[in-house]
Amino acid sequence: MELIVIAVSLCVILIVLGQPSSSREIENIELDEDEEREIVSPDYPDNFNLNLDYLLLVSTSRGRNIYVDFTKVLLRENIDFIYVGDGSIIDKTTVFLNLTGRDPVSTSIVSPTESIWIWFTSGGQGDILAERRFMFEIKETKRISLDDNSSAQITSRDYPSDYPNDCHQLWFVSSPSGSRVRISFLAFAMEKEADYVTIGTDWEAAGDGDHVLVRYSGEFLPDDVITTVGDVWIEMVTDLRKDDDGFTLTLQSTQLGEFQSHVHLLHECMLHTRRHLADVGSPSTNGVLINYFHKLDRRR
Repeated sequence: MELIVIAVSLCVILIVLGQPSSSREIENIELDEDEEREIVSPDYPDNFNLNLDYLLLVSTSRGRNIYVDFTKVLLRENIDFIYVGDGSIIDKTTVFLNLTGRDPVSTSIVSPTESIWIWFTSGGQGDILAERRFMFEIKETKRISLDDNSSAQITSRDYPSDYPNDCHQLWFVSSPSGSRVRISFLAFAMEKEADYVTIGTDWEAAGDGDHVLVRYSGEFLPDDVITTVGDVWIEMVTDLRKDDDGFTLTLQSTQLGEFQSHVHLLHECMLHTRRHLADVGSPSTNGVLINYFHKLDRRR
C-alpha cells in the first residue's frame, strides 16, 4: 500500500467531496467510552461495487479520541481510495491519511480530536476483476499529551471498584521531542495470567508483540518504567472470568539527559556487581545495589 502525498489531484477530489451527491451514502457513528466497532466494505468479503461513494462520520465525547486500525486494505492502485480527515470540516486541509493499492500490513492512526471523517471512493474504470475490499476497527480511546515535566494519571475502568469482565481500554501517550515517559504504578491488582496491562512503543503497532516494553498480570506493584521513546501506548485487556481491583498509574515526561543518567548508573551498578559475583551476597555487592538505588531516588 502506498501513502500518497496530498497533491493537486487530491484537492480536486475533495472539492467534489464537499458537494452533495445523490449516490453518496453517509453514515454517522457516535462511540461511547471504550466502545469499539469493526467496519467492513459493502458486500464484504466479496468485492464492493464500482463507483462506490461512501462517507463515514465518527465522533466521541469531547476530550476523547478515536483509534482507527486498518487490518485489511485491498484497493486498485490510484483508482480506489480511502481518505481519513480530522474534525467535522471535510476538505483538503483536514486530511491526514490517504490509502490506495494493497496494504500488506495494518495501518493505524489516532485522531487529534474527538471527531473524524472517513471517505471511500471507487472509480468505474480499471480492472473490474481485481480484489476490492477493506476492513478496519474504530475504537474510542484517550490521547494524552505531556508537556515538559507535566504529569497525568490513568486508571482502570471503575477504579477503585473492580473492573468489569471483557474490558478493553487503550491509551496513547506522547511527550515532547527528546524526552521519555516515566510510568509509575500506584496500585495494581489484575487476575493472574488472564487479565493484562501492556505498555509498548509505536502507535501504529498498538497491541503488536514486537513493540511491547512490559506486560503485567497478577497482584504486585510493578517497578517504574522509563520508556525508550517519547510516544507509547498502554493497553488493558481482561477476560470473561474473574475481575479484580485494577490499577492506577501516573505518567510524567522525563528529559533524555535524566534518562541517560539512570542508564549510566545502572550500567555502573552492573559492572561492580559482576566483579563481586564470586562472593554473592557479600556486603560489597549489596552496598553497590543500595548505593545505586539511593542515587536513583535522589535524581527523581
